[in-house]
Amino acid sequence: MVSAQAADLTALEAALSAHPDDLRAADLYRAAVIQQNQYDRAIAFFSQLVASHPTASNAHLNYAFAYVDKIPAAGAITQVILANNALAEFTKALEIQPSWIGYFTRG
Repeated sequence: MVSAQAADLTALEAALSAHPDDLRAADLYRAAVIQQNQYDRAIAFFSQLVASHPTASNAHLNYAFAYVDKIPAAGAITQVILANNALAEFTKALEIQPSWIGYFTRG
């Protein structure tokens, strides 16, 4: 039996798969992921999303945010790895389509 929370994540993943650059859907998804402590699921989902939609700049942006979301829950060494992965995805997003949020978050 699938839990309501898992069904909610599945529905949000379906919405993002249909519209990979939808910032609002990604925000709702990432908020649900944080609430449910499903960081690895989000990272895996965004990895598949950017593989399927390599020119979707906001998908890369949210992939980076998924790494950032996990940082507080990770150990010190893992935090460095997550930060480096996030920076790489922020850079990819900017290469596809420069945006103020991309520059702001990449810092």
